[in-house]
Amino acid sequence: MNSTGRTGHICSSEMEVLENMNNNEYFGIVRWCNDDIAEKLEDMGIEASEENIAAVRKNCENNKFFRDTMIEAGWYMIEAAIQETLG
Repeated sequence: MNSTGRTGHICSSEMEVLENMNNNEYFGIVRWCNDDIAEKLEDMGIEASEENIAAVRKNCENNKFFRDTMIEAGWYMIEAAIQETLG
């Protein structure tokens, strides 16, 4: 549950992600990979070593705020789309 009291669905496996993308039930799936972390490290002037990538990834995977912030951003975008389309 995030700060608004809503929950978001986080897919738990690669197969589930692929199935959900193909059945039109879900949209807007965000996925991150080690290359994304490496690119951001380099953008910030930090060495994109395997050790640094692993440390950042572990932090993201174990950080409830990371997941909740992605979910909250999604809710913000859905609300903005509603306002733009119907408001």
